[in-house]
Amino acid sequence: MLKTSLGDALIWMETAETLYLKGTEKLNEYRGVRTHYPHVNKLNVAAVCAGYAFELALKVLVEAGGETREFEHKASTAYQQLIPGDREDVDRIIAKHGWHNPDEFLAYLDEHFCHRDRKYWMVSRKGGKARGVFSMGGRKGMNALRKVHKELSALALKKINDSRLIYEEWLGIEQCI
Repeated sequence: MLKTSLGDALIWMETAETLYLKGTEKLNEYRGVRTHYPHVNKLNVAAVCAGYAFELALKVLVEAGGETREFEHKASTAYQQLIPGDREDVDRIIAKHGWHNPDEFLAYLDEHFCHRDRKYWMVSRKGGKARGVFSMGGRKGMNALRKVHKELSALALKKINDSRLIYEEWLGIEQCI
């Protein structure tokens, strides 16, 4: 189950990256023209996908650490449930990518990717307001976020494999008794 959830997280991030690239490509092509509305929607859908990707990766880390709880759609809520050793690993990964304060990174994810109203960011061509949430570069850009997610996913996979090995060792001991 955990590997399936982690696989879903990777697919969500890949989808986010694809939509982001298509959206920014069209925005640059139509810069200054009011017809770019649907392309902002692509960026918003990319934000929703990236939010799910980070949310799932952190939830997998929590569950691999032995916890099973229900979460809000916030990365910070999942982060708070991490066991101390995993939290330190996550902090190290976040700091490596320029976010020296994990709370700042989690607040950015919560506000721009995991916000409870994120489903309303996607609006039809007929009306409404589109909300562009992505920064185009730096540590807040999609390339940098993809790298953070990739390392979080690798950590989650390592934790899944470690917990599976521990379980298999426990089964072996049980069978001997």
